[in-house]
Amino acid sequence: MTRNVRVFFPLSRVTTMGLIALVLSCGGWPFNLAPHGRGQEEQERSVSFSAAVRIAKLLWDTNPASSATTLERILRTAVQRRQLAQAATDLSPLREQMELLVSTGGAADPRYRVAVAVLLTISETGNQCSTAGEAIERLVEQGHSVPDYLGQIWFIRCVDDALAMLDQWIGRQSTPEIADAVQAMLLAGIEQRPEQTTSWLKANWARLPAGTKTAVIEPMTSKRETMAGLLALLADHPADRDLVNPNQLRKWSAVEDAQMAAAIRGIWGVIRTQDDRSRRELVQQTLRRIASGATGSVTRGQAVYVRVCSQCHRLHGVGYEVGPPIDRNGRGSLEQLVSNILDPSLVIGEAFQARTVLTLDGEVVTGLLVEEDDDYVRLKVQGGKVIEFPRDEIEMMKLSTKSLMPEGVEQQMTEQEFLDLLAFLCLQQPPGSAENDLIPGTPDGFVTP
Repeated sequence: MTRNVRVFFPLSRVTTMGLIALVLSCGGWPFNLAPHGRGQEEQERSVSFSAAVRIAKLLWDTNPASSATTLERILRTAVQRRQLAQAATDLSPLREQMELLVSTGGAADPRYRVAVAVLLTISETGNQCSTAGEAIERLVEQGHSVPDYLGQIWFIRCVDDALAMLDQWIGRQSTPEIADAVQAMLLAGIEQRPEQTTSWLKANWARLPAGTKTAVIEPMTSKRETMAGLLALLADHPADRDLVNPNQLRKWSAVEDAQMAAAIRGIWGVIRTQDDRSRRELVQQTLRRIASGATGSVTRGQAVYVRVCSQCHRLHGVGYEVGPPIDRNGRGSLEQLVSNILDPSLVIGEAFQARTVLTLDGEVVTGLLVEEDDDYVRLKVQGGKVIEFPRDEIEMMKLSTKSLMPEGVEQQMTEQEFLDLLAFLCLQQPPGSAENDLIPGTPDGFVTP
């Protein structure tokens, strides 16, 4: 059964009983906060955000952080449940406060980003697009990230302006802030305006860094439309085909689409769907290399972990819990660690068996089951995001015999980077800890600073 989420905030100069009375007078917390399947069109599953908007307005000056959090929840729900029209109506009483903050407040204010998003949501003309663009530029210039809900609303309301901003940013990726903003905006565009964003990617693919390319490939493999665009793109850039992992291709083998299958074969050849003995041999080759005197750097390996592994694993407080947290799992010995990375489907815990969902509109998503009921199925995917699918929009759901962790992850790094990653993962405690042991089986001399 779907649960209604009630959120309790620390209050300043506002009594808790007064807030409770306000919520109760509006019939309780007004909407379910579980994420929803993706798309652009407004749905008929209409809800009211008005009670939550009143709470946010009440807390706007007395508790800015809580007010911003409330509005962020409203906006994320409205985007994910395709209910921006309803949100625009309910958020319209906040226009004056939002305009004042955007015009006078600084980007460091916790309410700034959400105020920009609210104004975009309630805007009835295109004039707000240029204002939002200036505000987003200010966020990035001052070293702040562009939150997913803001990026998605910007693409929904102002797709031409959003793509024009990407054109400007693409030539200024020398700073980490700009590179991160390009990636965040591309992910938002693929989610909300896949056709226009895929066309932009085709024109600019060669100008993107490898990390950004890898990040956009996962969502592009989730829908027929964007998957077809990715295949066309990689046909022109065959050197980047190894950025796509086997699991991202295998999920399409469960879908009867002869044209897609032919395009995949044309780029990668035949994709194995059964266990490959070469995986087990690769594990043994790696262990022999380490035993023969190879070394790995913890410092470099930590950077590889953040880039490649942290989207699905959490270690020492860093990363997302999609797969098992590797503080406690998978590092009982060096052999177990190497096997889990190079042959991840050898042993799969029941809780970590992936499910592939095919929707009626052609979306294919693979993730871990979080929750399901009579109405919805919820999957957790890369980056810790939870996607909710109405059951009446699911054409097929299949339990995978493969781990959600892709085979061939070593192809996303050089041989030395893989050894560096192993060296980092061989430490029992975070680097720099006063007392730090190596996992059993680690040869002397393998782990270096």
